Amino acid sequence: SGDNQYLVDQLRRGALDVVVGRMPAPETMAGVSFDPLYRERVAVVVARHHPLAGLEHVPATAMEDYPVLMPSEGSIIRPFVERMFLEQGQSMPRFPIETVSSTLGRRFVLAHKAIWIISHGVVRPDLAAGSMVALPLDTGSTLGPVGLCIRRDHQLSAAAQRFCSLLRQTCVAQGL
Repeated sequence: SGDNQYLVDQLRRGALDVVVGRMPAPETMAGVSFDPLYRERVAVVVARHHPLAGLEHVPATAMEDYPVLMPSEGSIIRPFVERMFLEQGQSMPRFPIETVSSTLGRRFVLAHKAIWIISHGVVRPDLAAGSMVALPLDTGSTLGPVGLCIRRDHQLSAAAQRFCSLLRQTCVAQGL
């Protein structure tokens, strides 16, 4: 788990065989191929007992009134998140907590009345379980491809090939 650019750099160096995540920017794809699996949006979530949970409209000052966890500057989805704020008439958080850690995000949101802006797939289980709820913000402009990044000059091991095959099958089976 980590920042996409860091992971793709590790892939390029041979420290990783496969990276699963958002499609990197074209200028960072030298020597790397991308195999799309599905498209995903960003989600804006809070704990189910948060004061914003259940509101029909998110106040324009919400991102200033509560702690906000969001993707780091330089992450692939950060420009999409910034655009979403503008489209929704939301103020940018003045002091965001920048992280791509799902463990930190999950614990912090549940314990500190925070708003978490993260890829929907990261919080899908939390939303299904009811421990978190999505805020009523249109995140349509954050939709982007998620897939497998693999070095072009590298033959995957049988285990890595099997992993990629199973991941593709799982995405199809779940209708992603």
